Amino acid sequence: MRHHKGRMLTVLGGLLVLVIVILIVNDFKDDNVMWGMTPPDFMSFIASVSTVFAVGALVYQIRLQRKEGEAQAANWAYEKLAATEFQEKLRFIFSREPETLIRSKLRAQFSNADEKVKANWAEDVTRMFNMLGYQARTGAISKDLIIAGNWDTIVRCGQKLVPHIQQQRADRQEPSGLPEVSKYKGYFVWLVKECKLYQLRKMGLPKQDRWGEDISLIDLQSLLEEKPLHFLD
Repeated sequence: MRHHKGRMLTVLGGLLVLVIVILIVNDFKDDNVMWGMTPPDFMSFIASVSTVFAVGALVYQIRLQRKEGEAQAANWAYEKLAATEFQEKLRFIFSREPETLIRSKLRAQFSNADEKVKANWAEDVTRMFNMLGYQARTGAISKDLIIAGNWDTIVRCGQKLVPHIQQQRADRQEPSGLPEVSKYKGYFVWLVKECKLYQLRKMGLPKQDRWGEDISLIDLQSLLEEKPLHFLD
């Protein structure tokens, strides 16, 4: 619908310019001058006006397409997060202690064929939110929309999955100076921080915390220990 609006605006604008040109050209028959301009000069002026109008219409269409793209991405995220399979994985994550969600421990516990799939559920959840974090950080999806609608779930996942992430980073021997988002599931960590900060702002927490530094610079584990621990507190 929005695409049609943009196209209609462009077409109507072009027709309007065309009608004006025809009317003005007819007026030129009387004195060959309009607003102090000769016909060639006036036609050049009309062409410039038309170009400006066309550019404006194009910008309008691009904005509409961007909004539609964000809406589609938000719908995609909602469908993925609300899917029965993913909700089952979340319930599994929330029902366990963080230390038991380390991948090696999950594989040791769920080694038989019937339950082996559960050994990867911690990884599946972090992968999903890492993808969502990447989209939110790069602007492919509205960060504010994702955080406002899912901050509580994401914070709880962060609390449960910190040991898993730390263990995976240690196993990979990632350099300490590596940017956060370049580390294992870095966009998930970034998203958890943003969601926790959102929660604390909602609770009226001052910008400076008890350590006297910008709270956004605190590491994930310390940030998640700030009360309230999650939305149920």
